[in-house]
Amino acid sequence: MSNDDSSMLPGRQSTVSGHLDLCAAILFLFCIPSYAGFAVQRLVQIPAEPWQQVVSLQTDSQGNLIVGAIVKPQGSFDPALSFGVVKKVNLTGAELFRVVLPGVIDSTMPLAIDGHDDIYVAGRTLTPVSFPFTHLPIVISQSESNFVVKLHGQDGTIAYATDCGGGVARSIFVDSGGQVLVTASMFSPVLATTTGAYVSPPGGNLTTEMYLARLSAAGDRILFVARYGGQTSVCNSGSSCASAGQFTGGSQIMLDALGNIWIAGTTNTTDLPLTANALKKTCGCSQYAGDGFLAEFTGDGSGLLYATYIGSTPKNPTTSDGDDTITGATLDSAGHIWIAGTTNGTDLPVTATAAQKQLGGGIDGFLAEYDPATNKLLYATYFGGGGDDSISNIQIAADGTVLVAGQSGSAALPVAASGFARGNEFVATLDPRSYLFNALTMFPNGSTGSGLAIAPGGSFVISGASNVAAFVKPRGSSSSAMYAVVGAAGTAVTGQVAPGELISLYGANIGPTVAATTNLRSGPAPTELGGVQVLVDGTPAPLLYAQSDQINAIVPFGLSNPTTHIVVSNSGAKSNEGILGVVTAQPDAFKLNAKLWAAALNQDGSVNSAANHAKLGSIVSVFATGFGGTTPEPPDGQLITGTLPTLVAPVQVLFQGQPLEVTYAGPAPTLIAGVTQVNFRLPAFTGTSEAPFQFVVGGWPSGYFVVLVK
Repeated sequence: MSNDDSSMLPGRQSTVSGHLDLCAAILFLFCIPSYAGFAVQRLVQIPAEPWQQVVSLQTDSQGNLIVGAIVKPQGSFDPALSFGVVKKVNLTGAELFRVVLPGVIDSTMPLAIDGHDDIYVAGRTLTPVSFPFTHLPIVISQSESNFVVKLHGQDGTIAYATDCGGGVARSIFVDSGGQVLVTASMFSPVLATTTGAYVSPPGGNLTTEMYLARLSAAGDRILFVARYGGQTSVCNSGSSCASAGQFTGGSQIMLDALGNIWIAGTTNTTDLPLTANALKKTCGCSQYAGDGFLAEFTGDGSGLLYATYIGSTPKNPTTSDGDDTITGATLDSAGHIWIAGTTNGTDLPVTATAAQKQLGGGIDGFLAEYDPATNKLLYATYFGGGGDDSISNIQIAADGTVLVAGQSGSAALPVAASGFARGNEFVATLDPRSYLFNALTMFPNGSTGSGLAIAPGGSFVISGASNVAAFVKPRGSSSSAMYAVVGAAGTAVTGQVAPGELISLYGANIGPTVAATTNLRSGPAPTELGGVQVLVDGTPAPLLYAQSDQINAIVPFGLSNPTTHIVVSNSGAKSNEGILGVVTAQPDAFKLNAKLWAAALNQDGSVNSAANHAKLGSIVSVFATGFGGTTPEPPDGQLITGTLPTLVAPVQVLFQGQPLEVTYAGPAPTLIAGVTQVNFRLPAFTGTSEAPFQFVVGGWPSGYFVVLVK
């Protein structure tokens, strides 16, 4: 086989022979059996912009989504380019308003909603001079500021934007009078405490303690600033102690019926101020492991009423075992505090009613119920399997049901999955009376983690870093339920599709029990397969594969509206609706395995693999989808033959943020319309044999993919 560059031109049969089998294998990698389950009501797009990542989500009284997101163009951490954005999105996926907060790069941007549906957001800006502050209770820093912004819920206009000093905001709460409570882990500049507020005993490094601030309803005054944290962390040996630091951070603020402030969080300090009645008086800390804590303060911030450690104890102080992190907490109607988090400790104080009494794997989630009135731990359980698992979000439904969402690397969890049973993320419900988990379902990657909120009508909504929200009934089942849409080359759920993109739809009972596969050699892809149709704005889309919990389809090229409505029809039974955005491009490379190895051909025509690395400086062909429209527009579902259409959007390939030479980017010859071939020259040096690359198409980025090089 020739190694000259011309052998990589898109029309050469030597390089396209075998493409069909290679890509067909990739398209149908995801095939596993079906279940019935949760009532997923609808999927709703969170309108996206390039490089957007959702970090927080709430709902207002009308069920509208309130979303916090971070935008880092080309992955930049330059605060002049990066920004936060708060969006209000209705149930049809329409963006009602969008508010930009400059200089925000942190992944913590907590949200709160008051009784008037006004919106509160906290965070840190690294460009305080350009931030739209309306109130500056302290001297503004030139380098960073912790902010609290109140937005009018009707139109997104700023009611106030208050500078609260340096640091990273971690939780926010608004009381019935409109006063805001916020916790921040402070670094520099240190925020001064106020006279009469609680202050931890002095000593050590004050910049890594938790600060608790309360703002007036008008946002024009900081009513108090308290400081809480320990000063001593564990250090076992020598030179590593020089970099050992102390940390105390509040993950969740709660307000009880008496107006007292409760904070659940995480610390690695051994001298955290505790009260005499603490349930756990010794930190389960090591140089590499921290503990949870629960603390109660008076409403005016002047006194510490209760404080205890929460968690396990390391068996070996030189390892990270016994590491506990609190990720969320909430108060129920009885005033009990439910706490969720992660642990790898083996001596968590589980109760007799625990669903899981022992650590299941390397890391497990945990769930606990604490009663302040009796100072008792009413319930505590591990939650995990043989792999690494975590609980990231917790909420209480109107009927008292406890909802948790998280991530799982285990083959099985303490409760059997119902509904859709694949994926590595989950939602589960616990009956607080019986302490039985009464439902659990799995979701594909990207479905959970950034938000779990109660919605009107007895449903709840989940979101992950991807730009989509799923409205879910905590109980019930559906004869045909679509749980998620994923770009067929991607690894995470999406709320957007591009014209011509190959997609995978996941759900329960959305396809035939016996899998049906399209034979691409026999003609165009059909619009009905195994009794299944995927209706895109009412028009059947070309189908590649259908089974009970997965369908692979091709988005029609002719989409022109900003949103599209997708429904699965299985033998006439229609699923719930997915309201997704239509974007210029949503590119990604097909992957051969979990290591993100791209489906690629080396310059000599061999498949890029562990046995056939590409030479540095040579040209490789990577196969992908989601590159958007072409000119002319190809017939949907047909193979690309004859004159090749031209992509509408420009294509870049990035390595370490720098563009590489692209010798061809367009439809893959002899493959189905929607599959793109990108030929690009590898760099002369990568420093690794598994080199990560990224597409940018019309400004829209792909995930990373790996080409094996030598």
